[in-house]
Parts: sequence; C-alpha cells; structure tokens
Amino acid sequence: MFIPNNQTLSFSDMNTIQKNKVSHRGKAVRKWARWLIENQDELWERQNGRPSIGHKGLDFKIQYAEE
Repeated sequence: MFIPNNQTLSFSDMNTIQKNKVSHRGKAVRKWARWLIENQDELWERQNGRPSIGHKGLDFKIQYAEE
C-alpha cells in the first residue's frame, strides 16, 4: 500500500485525477506542457527552417554517454 506524502488515501483508493496531482508522471507532464507553451514560437520557427541558436534550453543536439 502506497500513501503519498501529505495524503490520506492510498494510490489504489484514489481516482485518476487525484493520482495525477501527486504522481511524478503527472508533474512531469504539467512541466512539459508549460515548457511547450512558453517555447511554442521558437519551436514553430525551427520547424519552419530557422537554424538553432541553442538558447532557452532548446538545444536539440543528440548527446551520447560516450562523448
């Protein structure tokens, strides 16, 4: 039985909305959605061919652990 901090119900007793409020996945999705909203103009410009200038955390270079 898992009861999140500051909660009175276990995950099995919570509905989906309650679980998403406290889950790490729900928090990650909300953070990602805010990032997309904040950076949508920049992303749209890049989609339409403007080169990357590597700011706003929008560096899309693939990095490998070996590098």
